Amino acid sequence: MNPLVPDFILYQDTKGRTEGNFAAAALFIDIPGFTNLTEKLVQHGREGAEILAGTLRFYFDPLISAVHEAGGFIVSFAGDAFTAIFPHTPGRNVAEHALSAALKMRRFFIDRAERATRFGTFPFSYKVGLSWGAVEWGIVRVSPERAYWYFRGPAIDKCASIEHHAEKGDVLLDALFHQRIPERKVEPVIDGVLKLVDLDDIELPNVPRIRPPGSGAHFVAPGIEDMPPQGEFRHVTSVFLSFDAIPSFEELIKMLHEHVNRYGGTFTGVDSGDKGINCLIHFGAPITHENDTERALDFALGL
Repeated sequence: MNPLVPDFILYQDTKGRTEGNFAAAALFIDIPGFTNLTEKLVQHGREGAEILAGTLRFYFDPLISAVHEAGGFIVSFAGDAFTAIFPHTPGRNVAEHALSAALKMRRFFIDRAERATRFGTFPFSYKVGLSWGAVEWGIVRVSPERAYWYFRGPAIDKCASIEHHAEKGDVLLDALFHQRIPERKVEPVIDGVLKLVDLDDIELPNVPRIRPPGSGAHFVAPGIEDMPPQGEFRHVTSVFLSFDAIPSFEELIKMLHEHVNRYGGTFTGVDSGDKGINCLIHFGAPITHENDTERALDFALGL
């Protein structure tokens, strides 16, 4: 389960810790191009879906590797985007490492700006937001067999909101992040948002990745462990929920866990990012029922 749960969470779990906070650099990357690709490939059924899955791996695998090599980890995925954080570490400028990851991503896209398929050639690009600030984390146990984790905080919120001001190919950052890499040339975009114009790569040694002990299986929804590594294609009904003014992530997670289980859906946790506080609940994957659409509607009405 290591690939599905951040190393940080697995480590804290082995120590019996359930909450905390730290300062960190945060990175949000969006990959324009997947919406157009999906709209074209959906017309070609299973073959189109397989090409889409292969293209996702082609672009995301190197980007995720860049994060891990720089000492960071992924906290959430959102369609064709993800958020990564790099916790403050004494003796290492983690802002520099986060920037190194962003520039490595930029270099990857320079050489792979298009993806050729039998249904056409599709352009891809990137937009990156970098920020510095506080991050809060927590582990919520709802039963001996099931637990959830979350990250939230100003650093995560800011890197996502900053990216919204980016054009394709931009690397944007906030003033607090720039204070930690002051030698880099920037130009203002709007108040509090800067565009990196000094795009020279940073040659830094990879940060060793130490995998914590334990499987972390209690963080993974039932049924996922039994799925093949490459996944499956299914008809799924999904429910997207967005929340305002949530005082307690722990109370929210416990309530959603109980409610989702009542209707047979799959809930993987609560996200905090460019779409605010939200979660995505699936009916039909990884566990399928004959009436998953009805279950999703009953869940929404019951909620």
